[in-house]
Amino acid sequence: PFELAWSDIGDALLQYRRENNIFEPGDEVVSAFDNIRLFENSVLEIAEFREDINSVEAIEGNYVRLTNGCDCKLELLRHASDKEINQGYRDD
Repeated sequence: PFELAWSDIGDALLQYRRENNIFEPGDEVVSAFDNIRLFENSVLEIAEFREDINSVEAIEGNYVRLTNGCDCKLELLRHASDKEINQGYRDD
């Protein structure tokens, strides 16, 4: 019989989110752009989505609160690679 571990399912779901640019709380992220350094290029974790900011008509885009307490526009972030997560900062 085929056995599948819960960790395999979690890894597969993370890979799917990375490939499809889908984010959820707990995902580790870095700056999406080479020329924009966010938080000294540290790997940070999404704590929550900021629905209160997203609903303000004057502000376009989706915002998340990171585990360092800062709010950031989701479009400025990308999923951190396994290597980046291990080393704690974004590859340049």
